Amino acid sequence: MPLIRIALSLGAVNADRLQGFVAAVTDAAMRAESVPEGDPALRRRSIVILDEKAAGALLWGAEVLDDQIRGIFADFHGSAGVLDAARKARFTAEFHAAAEAATIPGDPRPVVSSVIFHEAPEGNWGRSGVIARIPDMAHAAGFQHLTSVAAAPR
Repeated sequence: MPLIRIALSLGAVNADRLQGFVAAVTDAAMRAESVPEGDPALRRRSIVILDEKAAGALLWGAEVLDDQIRGIFADFHGSAGVLDAARKARFTAEFHAAAEAATIPGDPRPVVSSVIFHEAPEGNWGRSGVIARIPDMAHAAGFQHLTSVAAAPR
């Protein structure tokens, strides 16, 4: 059930491959959170917000290097206690692989990706007008690794 904000340098992702990139990132997030596959309602709980930056908006050491580097940066917002270190590492690797797969064929610029995990403490995530608590989210999202704390259906 993450909210993932992705900032892209201009042209970092091939427009024809953008949907596949978002799908791969969503799949990686669902695997990281152990959400069962195949249920469109559960899949829609993962939200990706894309923000392609204008030319010159990303600077590397105070230099514009759009012609040399493809930057793809994610802020993964989720609830504390859902992802452990191994799940974060897996998502980070899969995010980078998805970014590389989404580039324009033959583009020699390296992909530089970054993922920052933002974990909202229990009781600090509001969704659709209510505070989303871990037991309720574990039940609603089907977090397979958190079934022991999942709330009973209401």
